[in-house]
Amino acid sequence: TLLIVSVALLSSSCRDSYDDYVQERGQTIGFTSLPLEVQLPPGGGIPNFPIPFFVTSISDSDRTFEVIVVEEETTLTADNYTIETTVTIPPTERSGTLPFSATNNSISADDFQNLVLAFKATADVTSGKKAVVSLKSTE
Repeated sequence: TLLIVSVALLSSSCRDSYDDYVQERGQTIGFTSLPLEVQLPPGGGIPNFPIPFFVTSISDSDRTFEVIVVEEETTLTADNYTIETTVTIPPTERSGTLPFSATNNSISADDFQNLVLAFKATADVTSGKKAVVSLKSTE
């Protein structure tokens, strides 16, 4: 019976086709940082904190990707942070950082408020891991 099961498994696994796997999938870009949690005093801030990202492909020319705020997952109001809306990756590079700045203008002390960032997906670009920055006031 072991021989029969082995033959059945081998013959059924040979029927699978992975022809669709070898296709152009474009590039994927995503953030590589762990979620960041910071407590800030009123008026306090973080200047130009680098949020790292990685892209799966290399190019011989500059590439620019759009950064978006994931509105449905973000509870932090825009008066408390600034980010660039695009990042440019130089030729032959696969990684970089997005500068993030925060100032406690209206952050609550009750609970962390989240900013969730992603790269905009297009026909040629898949958006990978999101970045999560959580801020809370000390007072």
